Parts: sequence; structure tokens; C-alpha cells
Amino acid sequence: MPTITQDLLKPGVAQYPAICQIFGVLLLVLGLPALAAPRPVGALWRRFPRSVWPGRLLAVVALAWSALWLMAMPLGPLVILRKYMAILLVVAILAVWFLCEELLSCRAVGALLALSPTLLLSAAQWHTSPLRYIPLVEGYLFAIAGMFVIAQPYHLRDVLHWCAATSGKARLGGTVLVILGALLLAAALLAR
Repeated sequence: MPTITQDLLKPGVAQYPAICQIFGVLLLVLGLPALAAPRPVGALWRRFPRSVWPGRLLAVVALAWSALWLMAMPLGPLVILRKYMAILLVVAILAVWFLCEELLSCRAVGALLALSPTLLLSAAQWHTSPLRYIPLVEGYLFAIAGMFVIAQPYHLRDVLHWCAATSGKARLGGTVLVILGALLLAAALLAR
């Protein structure tokens, strides 16, 4: 019979299918347009790294998500920061908006990639299905890619420009996203 301690050690097991489905559908939504219309998607990918407003909106999402994590984690002597989290969040958003405009879209994507594995990993960590390794591997790949993109955002810009160079390369980029999304959907639907 499970105890309260065992239940606390299994974070997110009940949400495993839903989280995998959400990430799978998101990856499919990002990848399928490149397969259907590679030229317009390639043009969009080419403009994305220097796009200011998408970068600002994605940065707000990443910073708000980070603030929520800081509110939830044990901070020890820094717990006083929770009182000022709303002010710190606004200051961080304004600082990012006006001081980090260079490749902000790429940096924000990197931040979201670095944050997203927490959901995948906590949901799949204690699941009993052998298919749980799909979201675990993808989660670690997202984390590594996110940290790399935050540190060197021009590499994401170069990858997007490479993918946008021809229709075939755009389809290749879309295919990679579709495969990653389909694997997550399969892990969600076939896991027992």
C-alpha cells in the first residue's frame, strides 16, 4: 500500500500522458507547416531571430515561468525574495526587453527549451512504462539545446537560416520536429 512519502516521490505520474500529449502536439504544430509550405515557413524562420516582439513575448513567458519555479522551490535564507517576486519579475522583463534586444527571440526560445524538461522529466521519472524513456531523452535534449542556445544564440540563428535556405532543408527541419512530436504522442498513447 503506497504511503504519503511514496506519493511525494512520484511527481507528475498521473499527468504523464497529458504532458507528453501537450509537448507532442506543440512539436507537431511547429513542424507540420514546414512540411506543407516550406517556402513561407522558411521565410518566417529567416526573420524570426531578429524579430523583436515575438522575442519579447517569449521572454515574458520564460521569465514568468522562472518566477513561478522560484516561488515553488525551497530558497532557504533567500525566501525573502518571494515578497518582492512581482517587482523583480517586472524589472527583469523591462531589463530583458530594453537591454537584450540582440537575438532576443533566440535567447527566449533557449530559455523555454531549458525550462520545459522539468515538466517532461517529473512526469516520466517514476512512470512504469518502458516508453517513458522517450520523454526523458527528449527532455534532456531540450535542456542541453536550451542552455547552448542561451549561451550562444547566434547558433540558433544560423540553424534557422540553414533550414530556410531551400525547401528541402525546411522540410528536413519540419520532419525532425514532427518525429519528435510523434514520439511523444506515441509515448503518451501507448504507455500503460
